[in-house]
Amino acid sequence: MKKVITASFKSLEQAERAIDLIGNARLANSYVSLICPVNPYTTKKFNEEYAEEITGTGEIGILHDFHGVLVEMPLFEIPEIGKVATAGPIAGDLAKKGLYKALLPLGFTENKIKKIKKALKQNEVVVIIETEEEKVNEAANILADFGGRQVEKWNPHLERASIPHG
Repeated sequence: MKKVITASFKSLEQAERAIDLIGNARLANSYVSLICPVNPYTTKKFNEEYAEEITGTGEIGILHDFHGVLVEMPLFEIPEIGKVATAGPIAGDLAKKGLYKALLPLGFTENKIKKIKKALKQNEVVVIIETEEEKVNEAANILADFGGRQVEKWNPHLERASIPHG
């Protein structure tokens, strides 16, 4: 049975290192998603040199391919948060449906979504992983080892939320 893990990171580099290790260890296959706020603060924080390394263009806000683990989407706006760069399987739903409706099928409760919004407002990078039950603890430990904060895991089939937001 699949479980979901979330973590927030102070830097894109921390998230990248964790995602790379999780991908190399085949702990989540293609079920890793990332949300990164794009604004003047993160642009300064993820300096131009690092932007050049990850995008090849020197522009912040466009993620690289994470060695084939994540596929990126164009930048878009999330109400109350602003412009974000996203990658992974939930990226399309985030762009089309918004934060609440995209996360609802993964068992996110209103409280969990508030934590995600708070992390994004604080310019943190959010990683969301869906993986098999036997791999969830190892993947969660990797996220924490690379600086992941508020690492949470749950069974989305048992924690379906009814969220009244649009």
